[in-house]
Amino acid sequence: MVTNNDCYIRTYKQDDYPGVKHIAATCHDTDAVEGIDQPHIIFAQTAVDNQTIIGTVFAWRSTFHSACVYFRIFITPSPLAHSVRHKLLEALMNFLKREQLDHLPLQTSLWETSVGLRDVYETYGLIEMRKTYEPILNIQNIEMPSPMNNNTFVKTVEDIAKDDVLKEQLIQQIEHNYRQTHLDNPVSSTIGKDVWNSLIFADDLIAEGSYVYVDDLTNEIVAYSLLHTSEAKDIFELGWCGGKNKGDERFIPTLIQHQIAYAQKSGIHNLLGEFDTTDESAMLVLESFPFAPCPVWITYSLPVEKGLR
Repeated sequence: MVTNNDCYIRTYKQDDYPGVKHIAATCHDTDAVEGIDQPHIIFAQTAVDNQTIIGTVFAWRSTFHSACVYFRIFITPSPLAHSVRHKLLEALMNFLKREQLDHLPLQTSLWETSVGLRDVYETYGLIEMRKTYEPILNIQNIEMPSPMNNNTFVKTVEDIAKDDVLKEQLIQQIEHNYRQTHLDNPVSSTIGKDVWNSLIFADDLIAEGSYVYVDDLTNEIVAYSLLHTSEAKDIFELGWCGGKNKGDERFIPTLIQHQIAYAQKSGIHNLLGEFDTTDESAMLVLESFPFAPCPVWITYSLPVEKGLR
């Protein structure tokens, strides 16, 4: 237990959950704490001041990205916030050293406006790994070019799924591109084709509104862009996109045009995207269409070579 007058840090208890969830809500990240009581959590502590929960830190391992330790810190605004942020992060680092997990990189994400936490992370040597944008594209007034370029060679994923050869190509391309854009936090080598198949052809995939560009001479998939349903009834979500080789991402905006046309015919007014700065294909989409401004999600990492202080 770490103490600071009436403020102390102790092991997280299940009874803490309502207070921790409330703090996460004030930090605009309630989803992160949903699994805090689950077995994959390897560390969780709570900061208490005058019997009131004012902060938490918890860490977990992922079977998909198994080469790092993920963590989150949440603090309610107070005069103690700065010192408590440091103490929570130090508690986590001390735990990782004791458990001999300090050979794994640390990784966390937060909103760009969380300047207090960003300062603490940078003090301890964490560096910005990528930024993620999640903007909305209003498609009500977007006019599609007619005819669309390369329309002859564009196929739906619904059609691709009926062709075993092309379906296998699509799975392999998406897996390869995803691994290449996550080299700083690699995907576990144990993740097999069945997992990728279930991720790509998930229940929320709109197969008839997801498109690939197929080379008519080689019958190979050159580029792809997936589309998904959303919890919001007036929004579809743009999914994985990419090209087979360097330069093939130029076909992606055409595929997005098809998706816009599909969404418009479906009575949808908005598309939601998620674009990482480490993904050139995603960033091309972001710059090719008039997405609305949005908050920025920043991922920080403490590389192994920097070590834990």
